[in-house]
Amino acid sequence: MRIFLRALGYYRHDLRRIMLHFFTIILQTIIGLLQPFPLAILIDSVVTPSRSNHWVHRLFFKLVHTDNRLKQIIALAAATLLLRLFQELLSMYQTLLRIRIGYAGLMRVRCDLFRKLQELSAGYHKSQPQGDAIYRVSYDTFGFQTMLSVATGVLLNALTLVTMGWVMLTMNWRLTLIALSIAPLLFWTIKRYGKVLEEKSTAAHEKDTELTTALQRSVATISLMQAFGREADEYARFHNTARNSVEIWLKLHWEEVVYWLLVGMIFALGGAMIFAYGGYLIYKGIFSVGALYVFLAYLTRLYEPLSALSGTGATAAGGMAGVKRVYEVLDLDPVIRDAPDAIALPRQSRVLEMEGVWFEYRPGEPVVEDIHAVIRPGEMAALSARAASAKRRS
Repeated sequence: MRIFLRALGYYRHDLRRIMLHFFTIILQTIIGLLQPFPLAILIDSVVTPSRSNHWVHRLFFKLVHTDNRLKQIIALAAATLLLRLFQELLSMYQTLLRIRIGYAGLMRVRCDLFRKLQELSAGYHKSQPQGDAIYRVSYDTFGFQTMLSVATGVLLNALTLVTMGWVMLTMNWRLTLIALSIAPLLFWTIKRYGKVLEEKSTAAHEKDTELTTALQRSVATISLMQAFGREADEYARFHNTARNSVEIWLKLHWEEVVYWLLVGMIFALGGAMIFAYGGYLIYKGIFSVGALYVFLAYLTRLYEPLSALSGTGATAAGGMAGVKRVYEVLDLDPVIRDAPDAIALPRQSRVLEMEGVWFEYRPGEPVVEDIHAVIRPGEMAALSARAASAKRRS
């Protein structure tokens, strides 16, 4: 949780947009609650003579109050269309807002990580392959976007779950308790697989780092490899690294597939119990067909956030693996740093003037000698060792 909250700190500059995003979530939840009712009212008022006494039913009946059945159908169809259009527009705006917030935070964490890599000593960079740093900046930083998605997803699904549960309780509390009876089994599955998925995700990220490192090294030394005819050996080494990466990702996905199979079976069990008891209530005349339709529609919407909350563990595990790898670098001591009383040298334009400059690698064999030059701000100059060699030969 500490790392999770720390990761979300990169989005504090977008607090306004985040609050607006949450407001659209609330509106979208309310519209989602209203969507099943037009069809349920159509069933109860046109198809069957029964009518539910639920307050939302009464509200819609007032909106379409008319003795003309055809006008009722048209009004309910128009209400269905407007609710769906409004929800789609809200969803589009919410998605664009979430993407903007996510990439803003991604840019901040990448810049922080890059700045940290610049601060670390040469000893650190010599001990770590370049591919590791590249992978952390390019891919592990996406874990922060995942953390934001998890946070907003938990809020959205928790809000949906609470509102759906409340409305369902007002309709039939026994059916609602049956629907929620699968929750303990569901949470046990989440807890059981959460740790496994996080371990597998971390291992997969490590293998991808090795793959990136192997690719970076091979590309950097490709001319040397071609000069010594080592293409086959280098290909075999890369093929082995790529195969290991694929194998560990396959193991991770296998665990995810088994996890979602168990979650689906739990939801199927809950749906079957609701279907059986709801059918019994209709048979006894306690429940109307339209009311059962609304309840089954809400059951789907109830299980959607439960399913999403179930998947939060797997999603967070993958994102957390990347976040931890980023903080492994951000939390390092740079070792070399300015003294507390260091004097800042002001930047200003200066003229570089050289008088009789010479340089040699071996004693008596100067590379350049007797150089006289004046380089002013904005100018670019290059010194060639050939000129000195020609001068010696002459």
